[in-house]
Amino acid sequence: MRSFYWDDWAMTAMMVFNCIQQGLLYFFLEFGAGLHLEEVLKTHPEWIPILLKGLLAEEFWYIWMQFAIKMCFLLFYFRLSTATNFRRALWAIIIFHVVTTIVIWLLYGLQCRPIAAFYEPEKYPGVKCLDTNVTYFVPYTLNMTTDLLILVLPLPVIWSLQMTVQRRLGVLAVLTTGGSAVLTSGLRAIILYEFATSPDFTWSLGEMVIISNVEMQVAIVAANMPALKAFYTCWRDNKLGPGQGVTKELSGAPQVSKGSQSDMELQSGLSGSRTGSRTKTPGLKLVDDVLEDGVRLFCILFLMDRLDLLQPFLTHDVRDSRLPYQEAELKRIIPTLDVSSFLDLRRQFFPWSFKGNRRHLVLPDDTVLPFISEEFMDPGAGGTVSLVTIPSELQDFDQQQDDPTVKIVRKCIKPVANASATKTIFDRERECLELYERLRHPSIIPLLGSYTIGGSHNLLFPQYQMNLEDFLKQEKTDDFRKHVTLSAAIADLASAVQAVHEVTMRSEVRPLYLTKYGFHHDIRPANILVSDGRFFLADFGLAYPKPYDTDRPPTITWNSNVGHYIAPECMNRNFEHQIVGRSYDIWAFGCLLSELATYMELGPDGVERFRKSREADTYYDIPWGNGYFFEADPSGRGARLKSEVAVWFQSLVNVSKDSITPLLIAVSKQMLSPEPKQRPTMEQSLSHLRFAHAKHLFRLATLGIEEVLSKIGQPRFELSATTERELKEELKKLEAFGGVLGLSDPLQLSASYFAQTEYASFVIKKLKEIPSSIQESTASLSGPVDMWSMDASGEMVKKIRPLKFVDESIRKTIRELCESLPNQDTLNDFLAKSPPSTSATASMAPPGRLQRLNKELCRQDGTPRGRLKLRWDDYELQKESIGRYHNLAKRRGSENARGDSSMFLVEWIFFSQFPEGESAHQRSQRLFALVELLHFPKPKGFRTLECLGFLPPEVDGMMGYPLVYSFPRLDNYPGARPITLRQLLNGKLGDYSLTLGDKFRIAKAVSSSLYHVHFHDWLHKNIRSDNVIFFTNRGEDGMKKLTLVSGPWLIGFNHGRQDQPQLLSDIPSAHEDEETPLYQHPSYVYDNTRFEKNHDRYSLGILLLEVAYWKPVQEVRKNEKSMNITQFRERLLSKYVPKVAEIMGDNYMKATEACLKGNFTSQPGEDGLGDISEFQLQVVQALDSCYVG
Repeated sequence: MRSFYWDDWAMTAMMVFNCIQQGLLYFFLEFGAGLHLEEVLKTHPEWIPILLKGLLAEEFWYIWMQFAIKMCFLLFYFRLSTATNFRRALWAIIIFHVVTTIVIWLLYGLQCRPIAAFYEPEKYPGVKCLDTNVTYFVPYTLNMTTDLLILVLPLPVIWSLQMTVQRRLGVLAVLTTGGSAVLTSGLRAIILYEFATSPDFTWSLGEMVIISNVEMQVAIVAANMPALKAFYTCWRDNKLGPGQGVTKELSGAPQVSKGSQSDMELQSGLSGSRTGSRTKTPGLKLVDDVLEDGVRLFCILFLMDRLDLLQPFLTHDVRDSRLPYQEAELKRIIPTLDVSSFLDLRRQFFPWSFKGNRRHLVLPDDTVLPFISEEFMDPGAGGTVSLVTIPSELQDFDQQQDDPTVKIVRKCIKPVANASATKTIFDRERECLELYERLRHPSIIPLLGSYTIGGSHNLLFPQYQMNLEDFLKQEKTDDFRKHVTLSAAIADLASAVQAVHEVTMRSEVRPLYLTKYGFHHDIRPANILVSDGRFFLADFGLAYPKPYDTDRPPTITWNSNVGHYIAPECMNRNFEHQIVGRSYDIWAFGCLLSELATYMELGPDGVERFRKSREADTYYDIPWGNGYFFEADPSGRGARLKSEVAVWFQSLVNVSKDSITPLLIAVSKQMLSPEPKQRPTMEQSLSHLRFAHAKHLFRLATLGIEEVLSKIGQPRFELSATTERELKEELKKLEAFGGVLGLSDPLQLSASYFAQTEYASFVIKKLKEIPSSIQESTASLSGPVDMWSMDASGEMVKKIRPLKFVDESIRKTIRELCESLPNQDTLNDFLAKSPPSTSATASMAPPGRLQRLNKELCRQDGTPRGRLKLRWDDYELQKESIGRYHNLAKRRGSENARGDSSMFLVEWIFFSQFPEGESAHQRSQRLFALVELLHFPKPKGFRTLECLGFLPPEVDGMMGYPLVYSFPRLDNYPGARPITLRQLLNGKLGDYSLTLGDKFRIAKAVSSSLYHVHFHDWLHKNIRSDNVIFFTNRGEDGMKKLTLVSGPWLIGFNHGRQDQPQLLSDIPSAHEDEETPLYQHPSYVYDNTRFEKNHDRYSLGILLLEVAYWKPVQEVRKNEKSMNITQFRERLLSKYVPKVAEIMGDNYMKATEACLKGNFTSQPGEDGLGDISEFQLQVVQALDSCYVG
């Protein structure tokens, strides 16, 4: 065989694989394989689990070895014949071999669940593994089948060769030595059967591993027989050595096609050359041209059978050195050329391309690089930078590029004193870039590749729009017209410098494994790239990462780089270079930050004036023109910030139009401390810059909400009063959040919360969402909409715009921000400083309607119902809230000896939750009926708090009716406070987790309470984890000692109504938040049907799932984002409900399934109570039977 083919490479790899196999054999023998089990148990019983782990590993490795050896055979067979039928059969066997290997691996991987039960069965007594007959003999059968197919496949081809019978038999003997492997496999079957049936595990295991090893060695020898035969023949004939060992292909050589005119000329030229003619005939001239710069072109045209085009190509000066040509150019030069075939063959003669290999490449000097064009950009201090063009098919740098070519930046390192020094400079920058590339930092320029050719060292980078030096000289582009974009880019750039200062590499599967300290030492506008609204740190020629060492921070003698950002410590007054460290980068970034702040406020003219103001004629007392930021301190104690810089900073703050500019200047002044030790670290500066950016975003978010509020009532902003009130409520929460973090104070620079990268990114992301959500919500208000409709009496009435309210779009974001605060008490303190939520500025009920309502309520005074109407003078609402609908209250003047107050839970029923057109009498009756349901004595299973009554609305602007509930009697815990099940599921209250018995108690209480609600012919309409509460005693250490002292209790009746056809209520939660539909039955969400009992039961089923998995249904929904509510319900039933049995037991699972399916039907003659009875049987009693054994 002439070439080193795939099978040879595969067999070479088998050398490594076989060494590992020998190691496994030694492992088994070392740990008792081959000894009798009784002896091992007496002397080393700990070896048994080790052997089982090794056996599991050996199973996988044995199959891999079998797969690799057989692939060597199959790849070799590609040499035998190009016949179509043979190749089809060969590919079929390869596919069968790959599929069977995967199947066997899956069989081994799933033989026990968990797999640890295979080698530690004592820890998993209940786990059933697959029968050993399956795991032993199914893989053996599949492997033997593949062996037989490989053995038989080449026989017809070899027998059809045109040679003597003796020669054919010889070839067959060589190529079918794989039969010996089949025989060894047959012998292995005997040992395998003994291993499967023998009680002496360790003894039979020894036999098993030995025969398996012998089988592999025989197979490897068999796979190498053709090569060994050729080697033996060459050795026998003394033909070993360069150019000696050539054997014949099994197939014939390709025939040369009929000669063309160019053929004749070549033959003529070659003949003339052989005869020694000195006359340059046309043919000889053509030969010289081909040999000089057209060998690849000649080969391409020869393989295309188009040598007649050779002369036209050379006439148009299309030679090897000018390839690759683009498709359009080839079509123009040679119209008759099959361009597609030419390009395909061209790639074969240019095998090297910028594809698939990002390692450094050392290319031969005659390598033709695939650069179509080159445009020089910048000579640079460290090398020449140019923009080169590459055909798209010869690169994979930009895989999203649809154009035929791609432009990238090439930096050629500038030669220095000698080649060795130049290479040292290049290697240092390349190694830095390769290290930083692994960080995948979005603001560090990525290294696309590197190569060396002819002593020239080159680095390849993506193309960017411009550098920061050019950016500062032109007006703001669209990407940076908004200051918030510029502040974000500055913070991201600071993050890149911090990443360079402390390089931390983490593995996905291991703990921290690499930490390095480093520096950049050349931060200046020319080395910052700008593109698509971001800044990118570039040019790492002076960077130097070193291993982590707190005692020896990274320092180096300052390199004489250029620019005006040189720090005072770089050189002394005699221009002698000094030792510098990372503080030099801090100084340079402070300089950069001051110029960016200037650009933000005053544009390019301001930057130019700032630079001119810094110009000086002397450096200390030496004549030396400079634009540095420091000058000699007149006291002779070193350097100080130039007075011109300090004056400029103050003037910039005075004229600033944006609150972020003073913050940037404050950070810059900290970084520009002349004394290096007094400068902040990059980590500290980064937290300040993130804080400044977050303050800017916070200001935009609050201004966005205030702008919407200012437009309410104007044309196309006819939003409901409810929306106005709740929008103000969300603004109040956002302002409280900003108060806790210091975002609302324009001058504060405390950034303790922003020292944590993850939390800072979270806050910034959420603050960005608020203006976007507002813009999206108000975009639909831009055009006129007909808002008139006909009522039941035939009159035209104006309706509230049926739009997605702005407050809904931002509510979830603001809630997530508030819940992210570690100290909720501080948030409540800020909320307490705002006006009470019970007196919102929007008039929620017109005065006339309020008077009629109060008049109707007063009719009940003096009646038994009148006792349920409470007095505002007796209660004081607190700012502590539990969700949207619940506050705490205390009785006025009820202080006891301990200083505590009698506390109450207040549940609001908003005016907006009553249907339009409902009379005051109807509303009054509904309210009293609900309060009576919750007030009078209830069965033990009806787990609701005692409702004392309601507080009537007495002033314009009130939200609605507050229902007042008393706390349960907890004499031993006077300071107990309520929390919701949702808070527990979210883990917002520490690491508290419930036992299995606690989970059963929750499920029983809620299901029993819902049964009693339905039994009294009421609908709850809002069963969810937010409406199940507990009472907790938090202890002196706050959340760390959380104790549940009472509960669960079902609340949230503000949407409830009696189950009567003539009664309607609001659509309870259709527009409250995006989570609400997850608890609602699909038919209610999509079909606009009346709410019914089965819809409550569906909500209960969702809650039971939450309790079982101990996480909110929203977390489950994240995994099924693409589904609608109907599909989500089906997924819950098919995927999540069956697994509940493993967590909570069969009865719990069946109760959950029954709720989600809703198969509770009334039987004839049951007076409508049949479905309630079925619910009691299938759910309540099923859950009652759940207990912890």
